[in-house]
Amino acid sequence: MSDILNLDFASPTPPPPSGNPDRFGGRWRLVGAGLSNVWRYGDLDLPAASGRLLLRGPNGTGKTTALEALWPYLLDLNAAKLAAGKARPTTLKLLMSEGAPAKGRRYGYLWLTFAAPAGAPAATALEEATSHDGEVSFGVRLQYSPSSTPAVKVVPFTVPGRPLKELALRAPTGAALEHEEFSARVEAAGGQVFQDSEDYVEHLAARIWSTTAAELRELASRLREVRNPTLLGDVSPTAAADALRQSLPGVASDVLAATAEALAESDTTREAFERDEHAATVLAEFARVWTGHVVDVTRTAYTAAREAADEARARHQQVQKGSGMLTHAKSAVEQATAEVQRLSTDHRAAMATARAIEISDAYKAHGRVTDLRKRLKAEQVAAAGSLSTLDTAATQARTQTKNSQEVLDEIIADLAELAADAESVGIPPTALDVLLAHHPRARVTRSVADRVFDPGPGITLTHDRSGLQQLATGWEASAKDHRAAADKAALVQRDYRPVAAAAETAQTTSRKASDAESTYDEASQAADRATAEARTAARQTLAAVAQWALHHAHLRGLHNDRPSPSTSIPCGTQMTSTLSMALNLPLCVTNSMPGPIRLCEPAKPSPPYTKARPRTISPPRLTSTPLPGSTVPTPAVCAPGSCCRCRAPTGRAPAMMTPHSERCWNGVPDSTTRTTSRR
Repeated sequence: MSDILNLDFASPTPPPPSGNPDRFGGRWRLVGAGLSNVWRYGDLDLPAASGRLLLRGPNGTGKTTALEALWPYLLDLNAAKLAAGKARPTTLKLLMSEGAPAKGRRYGYLWLTFAAPAGAPAATALEEATSHDGEVSFGVRLQYSPSSTPAVKVVPFTVPGRPLKELALRAPTGAALEHEEFSARVEAAGGQVFQDSEDYVEHLAARIWSTTAAELRELASRLREVRNPTLLGDVSPTAAADALRQSLPGVASDVLAATAEALAESDTTREAFERDEHAATVLAEFARVWTGHVVDVTRTAYTAAREAADEARARHQQVQKGSGMLTHAKSAVEQATAEVQRLSTDHRAAMATARAIEISDAYKAHGRVTDLRKRLKAEQVAAAGSLSTLDTAATQARTQTKNSQEVLDEIIADLAELAADAESVGIPPTALDVLLAHHPRARVTRSVADRVFDPGPGITLTHDRSGLQQLATGWEASAKDHRAAADKAALVQRDYRPVAAAAETAQTTSRKASDAESTYDEASQAADRATAEARTAARQTLAAVAQWALHHAHLRGLHNDRPSPSTSIPCGTQMTSTLSMALNLPLCVTNSMPGPIRLCEPAKPSPPYTKARPRTISPPRLTSTPLPGSTVPTPAVCAPGSCCRCRAPTGRAPAMMTPHSERCWNGVPDSTTRTTSRR
């Protein structure tokens, strides 16, 4: 457990560089490279602390593409020789367009990082102040725009340290840097942005290789030849060998001998020799077996060759036959050639005639007429389009005016409706025609040839914005007050709901009582009409009986009621007889007695029925004048305000009526009268 806890996860110390160590500390050396936003790469930093860079990966991951973009392109910036072979189409445009968005610009970066030798001075004071372990990077900024020419613009630069570490290549938000912002960052880091590739190559050659730009370009060319020997395909073998010898560093013979001795002395070399000896034995056995196989294959091949020879003889015969056909074809070709020459002569003559026609005045005039016709047709088409556009504009103007008028009418109608609603709730009336109105106005028509384009009448709109705003403000305030009142009414209505049922029951009961009262009134009126009809019939009967009784005095019970002939009774005197009392109807004398007798006029009917105060129908009151021999007591004279109903003709004293109560008989009750009254 303690061993696990004491594990060291730190990166192991890199091994020392192989070869002569003096060559690493005494001159500039490559310590890294990188690509950013180029091809399909994002940010790719390639460290090379040992001075060598090895790229490994599956096919298609971009190893060769990265090498083409970095080395030796960054030495001479020769974009025409990026490809590592004839079959590769690598260009700067391909590097920037591959993996780029469909639209817009793209900015990429390529660089090589070199470590300065010990004690090498800095190029500038700012570089010395910002130096990072003596490392300096040389690279380019690739600005890609599909619509520009050329599509990729190369901006070379140098900067102390390494990009992506000491030099940020993007804004804090992740957006790409513009050219001015990138230049400012490079200069702030102690670097330099070059105006063209020539300045960059000269600076790189002088700073890193201490040579001229021409020699640096020669070095880049040699590197391309070593990387791609096919570039030497057009030269002789001797020249190619010389070029490769010049490109590759030479090795002295003593170095080769020392190397051979060292290899022979090593155990590894001896083991390799033993493996080679065993391999030689195996190869000898394989050669023996392979020889027998070769004999069989040769025999088979000989048989196939003999068959091929027979087939060749047959084909030779076919060739001879074909030769005869070829001779015949050549004759035909010669004839065709002569015909072609003749047709060529005719064609040249025809072309000369055509050129003569083309330069003639008639042909030129025809061409001008044709051009004029085309121009006329084009102008006619343009005029038709303009007329159609004008007609469409006039139609649209009429339609828009009509739609605007309808919309204004709807708005005015809505305002009128709102004003009516506001007036119905107590808001003072408003003159809407002053606030908002529209009137038609004439517009100019356009005449083109025989066509007239009428845009229709226009609209003049008059409105008072401040008045409308004040009206709306007033309505809103009133609506707010009414909403508050409505809320209060809703509360009252909610409180009224418990007594609504009782109120409805009371209304129903009141309607029933009113209906019963109406029914009672109708029955009472019917009873009054029946009573009046019965009394009228009774009066007529009594008058007839009384008249008849005057002429038949010999009948028993009636002769005592007739006055003597010498008795004089004033006209209009009411009399009472046994029969009239039995019928409770008075008799009146029409003339001085003796004479005819008629019924007295009935008392005036009671006032009409009133629902608020039902009337009570009293029985009729009778007045009488005692006849000679009658036993009726003397009645009292009715006084105003008494219980009697008094009636007297105009100019006469109140008549003496028969009371309907026994109290009016001077305290002398009469059973007959009471009985008659009850009847």
